[in-house]
Amino acid sequence: MSVLSGFLRKNWDYLSLAALITYATLSIKTFYRPGIPIGWDHPNYINQAWFTLRYLLPKGRLLGWDPLNQYGWPLNQFYYCGPHSYVALLAYGLLNLTDFYTIYKLALNIVYVSYAPSIYVYVRALTADRAGAVVAALLAVTVFPGESAWLDAGLRQIYEVGMWGQSMGIVLSFVALALMIRTVDLDLELKWFVACIWAAFFSSTTMVTHPMVFYSLAISIAVLITMRVLSLNARIFWRTVLDYTLIICFTLAFSAFWLIPMLKYNRMYHNLVWNIKWDVGKWAIIDILETFKPYGWLIIPLALLPIPIRVLVYTRAVKTGLKEKLGIVSLIMGFSIFAASLVTVNPSTTLLATPFLLAGYTVYKDECYHPLISSILLLWIGAGYESFRIGWVDLTRVIPFHEELAFGKCVALARYMLISLASIGFSRMSYILKKTCMKKSSRTASIMLYSILALILIGASLSSQLETTDIAYPVNGRIVFQLSIDYSLSAKVDELIDWIQ
Repeated sequence: MSVLSGFLRKNWDYLSLAALITYATLSIKTFYRPGIPIGWDHPNYINQAWFTLRYLLPKGRLLGWDPLNQYGWPLNQFYYCGPHSYVALLAYGLLNLTDFYTIYKLALNIVYVSYAPSIYVYVRALTADRAGAVVAALLAVTVFPGESAWLDAGLRQIYEVGMWGQSMGIVLSFVALALMIRTVDLDLELKWFVACIWAAFFSSTTMVTHPMVFYSLAISIAVLITMRVLSLNARIFWRTVLDYTLIICFTLAFSAFWLIPMLKYNRMYHNLVWNIKWDVGKWAIIDILETFKPYGWLIIPLALLPIPIRVLVYTRAVKTGLKEKLGIVSLIMGFSIFAASLVTVNPSTTLLATPFLLAGYTVYKDECYHPLISSILLLWIGAGYESFRIGWVDLTRVIPFHEELAFGKCVALARYMLISLASIGFSRMSYILKKTCMKKSSRTASIMLYSILALILIGASLSSQLETTDIAYPVNGRIVFQLSIDYSLSAKVDELIDWIQ
């Protein structure tokens, strides 16, 4: 019995992660019925993945033209080389066991449930907080009723719109960030070199999977580098230069097969100047305020708690001098500006919070600044060129390509950064309540508060899944994720295709 309890105590987080993966898979079990998802982009994904499997993989390549020239688009040379290749490789190994449509739906399943382990390893690498990492995994796979099908890159976007390449890119980017965070703590040995190569591999796969997610990843990496430099530690500074120089070089090397042709031929065959601009403006902020509904009152305050809690604990334990007091003032200013931008729905002012938060970081070192500052910058950029005009300063004059990029895509990574923050906020609040439990005078109240907070979080996830997914099917007799078989017109089209064949 002691061996079992020791095993559970040592590995409870991994067991929880396995349970969450099962929980997420059960939420979409109706995907595996006959038929295909009917979202806008699914037919194109299926088409290109099949052509990649049929015509390119046998030749040992991922780029090229299919027999129909894909309506003028070179296959895999623009967007989604990663997703098409991923489905094709999966089919290459499994096509003898099942049909291509089932393999495609398995690919969607893997991408969705991968949010849990990817955000887990990011939070774990960032803070070494197992409880926070598990909570982050839970929130990452929860489909809140307020989740946007266009901006949030969650399950609704995977199913309804079919733009699951963005979701896959975010999963890969969190793994890349986790490895980059880990490298600075490793000695310059083989393990460090291998970690850098894997970080570069996941960064490059993010690029070929979804360029705008890679753009978001690059911003987040820049925040990480800035934090390392501001640590004012010579060893960390030089290791940062060495680590990221190596990672950047390998990233470019791994992605060169796709990047060079795309840059050379992009304007000839397809163009990053979108017909759909993804210029969302204030909706970048509105989306963050609505995405967690009806539990925004819980998630957003939790996301703003981690750093103030750490500062509160520090100031109570150590006598504060002028430097520490100035750090507190900087933090108050930064949080006030960010909160004001959320309340007033003004994306252009969110950027002003960044210098104050960085100043606070130089005094109160806390890795939680990374998801916080990253989310602020991503929301500011996600609002598009409307936010690039701050008063009399017009940054569009120095960003000549500001109209050519889908900045609205940056909102999704900001959302998951806030989920990471909320999970760490929950963990740190739980830690304070546990410490309070040691005092006999307030033990009962602390245990009750801790239990209530945990139950609210679990209840919020479960009630959301019951409303927005098929986790309760067939008990409730309702199917949320309907497929082509559920629509008579699709069945008639299939009959016509069979007749033609």
